[in-house]
This record gives sequence, C-alpha cells and structure tokens, in this order.
Amino acid sequence: MKTTALDSSEYLVISNDDLLTEILFRLPVSSLVIFKSVSKRWINLITNPSFTLRRSQNPILEPPSGLFIQRENPFIYAFVPLDIKIPSPCTTFSLEFDSQKAEILQSCNGLILCRNMSHNLYVYNPSTNRSKPIPKPLLNASRFLNLRYRFTLQKQAIGVFVCDRFPFQCFRNGGFNNGIYWNGGIHWLDGINMVSLYMLDVEHPVLAIIETPRESLSGVYHQKLFESGGCLLLLCIGPFDSRQLSIYEMSKRCSSWSMKYIVNFDDIRVKYLKTFAWKRPERVCASVQCIVIGKKEEDSFLVIGIYGKMIKYNMVSKTTCKICDLDSLDSSDCFEFIASFAGV
Repeated sequence: MKTTALDSSEYLVISNDDLLTEILFRLPVSSLVIFKSVSKRWINLITNPSFTLRRSQNPILEPPSGLFIQRENPFIYAFVPLDIKIPSPCTTFSLEFDSQKAEILQSCNGLILCRNMSHNLYVYNPSTNRSKPIPKPLLNASRFLNLRYRFTLQKQAIGVFVCDRFPFQCFRNGGFNNGIYWNGGIHWLDGINMVSLYMLDVEHPVLAIIETPRESLSGVYHQKLFESGGCLLLLCIGPFDSRQLSIYEMSKRCSSWSMKYIVNFDDIRVKYLKTFAWKRPERVCASVQCIVIGKKEEDSFLVIGIYGKMIKYNMVSKTTCKICDLDSLDSSDCFEFIASFAGV
C-alpha cells in the first residue's frame, strides 16, 4: 500500500522519541494520565525522571478537576469530579501512610499535606501517588504549619512553613493553618473579627496587615479566602438578610481589592431547594467549597454544598447544575485536586 504524506508525517512523530516527548511536554497532566495507557513506550516517556523534572520546573497551571470532601469519619473522603456533565455517584477512599490511616490538612497547587494517626506528616501528590515524610525535627518544633509550593525558573520549592520562629500575636487569632500561599506569601484572615488579612512574606519574613473590603458601614460580615488562576480571591457575605455573595480580587502588589463577581444566592437555591429557608450567613460562606477562574471568563464558576447537594454555579451565565448528592455537606472540609507532576 502506498504511504501518503500524512501517514508519513504521523509515523515520523510516533517513531521519534524526542519529537513525541516535546508534544507530550505541552499537554496538561490530565491528558498525560490518559496517554500513559497507550503503550509501554509512552508510559516510559511520560514517567521518565527527566521528563517529570522538566514538567515540574515548567508547570502548566491547571484548574482543579475535583474536590476531596471529608466525611463524618475524619479518615474517609469522597472524591467529587468537577468536569462532569451529569450528576454521578461519588467515590470514597482513605489514605494510609506507614500502614496508618491519615487525614488531609491542606492542599496547595496539586500537593496535599497529610497527618497519620501517629501525628506524622507527609506531603503527597495524588496524581503520581508519591509521598514524602516531613522530618521529625520539624514536627517537634512546630505548632503552626502551612504547606507552600511554588516554582522558580530553576527549580521547584516544596515545604511546610513553620511559624514558631515568628511569634506574631496574629497567629493566635486562628486561620494561619488554613492560609493560602500566593504571590510569594502566606495569606490568612483574622480569625476573631475578620476585618484584616495577614500576609507573611516567607522569604524574608515580613508580616503585613491588609484591611478587607467593607460593603457597608454596618452589618455582620463573613469572609473566606480562595486562590484560582493565579488570583487571590475573597468571598464576602453581608448581614443576616443579605442574599448576595461578593467576590473580590487582590491586586498583585497586595495594595487594594477590586470587585470581581456578585452572586445572587437566590439563583442557586430556588432551583434545588423549593422550601429552603435563609441560612445563617456564616454557614452559607463556609458552604462555598471552591471558586474557579476559568481560562475564559465564561468558564468561571463556584461550587457550593448545601443540604447534601453539591452545586456548580457559573458566575457569568448565572446557571446552575447539580454535581452530586452528599449527605451532611454544609461544614465538611474540602480540598482541591489539581493534576500535578510535582516531585515529592
């Protein structure tokens, strides 16, 4: 049979390891996971240490593709995919390190910080199913921990930040353990009055205090921090009778907030909760599991868990869809799953 030019080009790509590697390098992790099943040759290329290291040093930022939701048992989690078109049953799982069950403490850029029943800590990459224990001296010296993970042009930096060395009063106000690493610093909310955002520059370290936006001069405010698409986001909900969720974005210089989205909570509740009564604002704020800034503006959405339903709300089209049913979801701890080639 005569070989066409197209067939010849395809064969050239498939047979040339260097050329194929360059193509694979530019694909998202989610695609690479699928392509690992093509052949032994492809899986060898994708799992090659030099390929993995190169991907770690030059990451392709991806939005979360799923959520790990803690169940009533602190060692049992449900995995909720975010890219499904119709609701589907959620899979449950548990983690084990050194033959002991473990709980998830934090997630950051595709890595998660876990603690087993002996209180030993591990950094775990669920995409590669690899983990690394945290050294004992670090554990013994720590009271306030925060997982940070970032890339530089030369290397990746993975670590657990310990704050006993920086005895600022604000650490005792709560919130640091759930802080978000963004733009070279760890950011967390004042756990007492929620009117201040703390930012700790982890390289120097220097502490800065930034006032959070106030929607009016009176009323009770409840706030929650998120990070998505390289943006630091602040979710705010106003007084008891407010029906709106406001989402602000922090400037790159950490100098000011700007309004990004306004979400009418009635758009979410009316379709799924016909007899729904207005909940306490702090419960609504806590029920927002994640905010995702899409590559296109129209792809941005938030995920909220209310009365056992996981609901995805598009903030541009103002449309909703149910992802799945989960019991007792209102206050469950939630951790993002982001596909990552980061080595641990």
